[in-house]
Amino acid sequence: MGAEAEKVKPSSGKPEETPRNRVAEGSERQTSKFGTGRRALGTSSGNPEVDRIQRDMGNRFLAGRLRRGNQPQRGGSTVDFQPEVITVDRAQTAKRFDDAERAIMSEIDRWVQAVQQGHKLGFAAFESWFRGYSKSKEKEKATAEMMARVFGYVLKYGLDVVFPEEGVLFELLKHISEDAYDQIREHLGDVHVGEVEMYLASLKFAEEQAITHLLGYHKRFKNEQATVLNEAVWEYLSAQDNGWVPAGDDLPATVVEILRRTGFESDSEAVATAFAERWLTAHIEAIYFEGDLGVLGDKGTFAIFSKVAALRQLGALENRDRIFELEKSVPHFFRTIIDLNADSAVWIHVKLDIDLDDAEMIVASRIEAGTFRDPHELVTRKLVSEKTYPRLAPYVVAH
Repeated sequence: MGAEAEKVKPSSGKPEETPRNRVAEGSERQTSKFGTGRRALGTSSGNPEVDRIQRDMGNRFLAGRLRRGNQPQRGGSTVDFQPEVITVDRAQTAKRFDDAERAIMSEIDRWVQAVQQGHKLGFAAFESWFRGYSKSKEKEKATAEMMARVFGYVLKYGLDVVFPEEGVLFELLKHISEDAYDQIREHLGDVHVGEVEMYLASLKFAEEQAITHLLGYHKRFKNEQATVLNEAVWEYLSAQDNGWVPAGDDLPATVVEILRRTGFESDSEAVATAFAERWLTAHIEAIYFEGDLGVLGDKGTFAIFSKVAALRQLGALENRDRIFELEKSVPHFFRTIIDLNADSAVWIHVKLDIDLDDAEMIVASRIEAGTFRDPHELVTRKLVSEKTYPRLAPYVVAH
């Protein structure tokens, strides 16, 4: 070959750079202010979990770079890293964290206090129920032995009635209650046979001692459920950073959702009412279990009747529809609520304790004037008097 022969460049092993290659590479890789990567920091992947992990890793990376400064990486290459100056007030950050935790634990405190209030309301209703029960039954039910049995039943079975849901708060309170009941059971006072008031006072005192142990949940919750609590705290701080401002003692909706997984509910009044019903049901179950199980049938049946008795004690008229639905699962003979649009004249006569002629008039009205839309139509259709209706109202529905 001559002097004019073409010179050949030695190959580097890489394809020759062309505008197309540069465009292709640019479309694959993006540049962020903190370096070069597959995706710019701060953009969403579309997957919340991936974004969370990226944030955690990015924060750790940034913290490491701030500690090390702009040092060369192993292998001789360098990173073009120009960190911003970030000032962190550790005391202020710690205070925010503590304030968030305090706000969250205060709400949980109110939830537990509502459970305790529910016990007070439920036991007050039980006292009234038991006085009536002991009059209709023999007074000998009020004995130290029966008190021990009731206390033991509430410990063994009743807490399943009170805390039926799954959730760490329910499980925690149930375990604390079991431990407390077990400790106090050995120290129940003596009650002479037939002394109803002494029986109730002694049982109440013993149970209130046990219920005060629920206050011990606070430390156990923080220790045993640290992961849930930390998640709630960080969500609280995130909500603040995004502009959320507390109004009174409320929590961000996202924090409430996290706590609900543990069994928490923010409506204290509703919680107290629900637990009053549960505590009352558990105590009535204990009495039925000891004396009336053979009459009421299997355990499932008397459990239903325990709840029916509790609902009726807490508000017979307000709870009549719930009672009606509960009684659908028991034999017709045991039912106490009449459906004006379905039951026969004989059954209305027996269950409402009214004359058979009056019961037949109710059925005739149903056929001639159409179905009842509301139980009070017994009055407007002139089938019963306004004076008689209040006695019947808790036992009739129009479905």
